[in-house]
Amino acid sequence: MTATPYIKPGFFTTRAWKVKQFFGGVGADAREAELARIAPRHPVFRILP
Repeated sequence: MTATPYIKPGFFTTRAWKVKQFFGGVGADAREAELARIAPRHPVFRILP
């Protein structure tokens, strides 16, 4: 599993009103399997100081 499920809780819950629109209907209550399905379409970036 990628890092996607671990960043989901904070991002998805604070921006729930936009998340479903941009993440293929996956919301703040999404399970890891749902996140794994959409993860290839949404890259994760690490921002370093």
